[in-house]
Amino acid sequence: MDLLLVGHSLIRWVVLVVGVLGVSMVWRQGGQSRPGGILTRVFVVLLDLQFVLGVSLLVLDAESRGGAWPHVGVMTGAIVLAHVLRVRSRKAEGARSLMIATLLAPLSLVGIGLLLL
Repeated sequence: MDLLLVGHSLIRWVVLVVGVLGVSMVWRQGGQSRPGGILTRVFVVLLDLQFVLGVSLLVLDAESRGGAWPHVGVMTGAIVLAHVLRVRSRKAEGARSLMIATLLAPLSLVGIGLLLL
């Protein structure tokens, strides 16, 4: 249980760092840059991992995490938004602004979700 909590806490910071690095990379190099696309993909995968760890914590320790439902709702919204925007940015031509939105929109929801803890 403690290992899950530590992993969930550490990955939170990795998600934030990768998201900020991705925004700066896409901003500087444009929407079609390979490193920006890789960072965007890594960002979405890390969000998925974070979700799995968070749901595992919730299921295994439901009594002490009963007030976490607003956090779960916002984080689920962030993940759905990241996936939808990532697919749309891959299909769009010159998708710089869409790739930035793919990173910034979920990052803002992650910030709100952290405040709800």
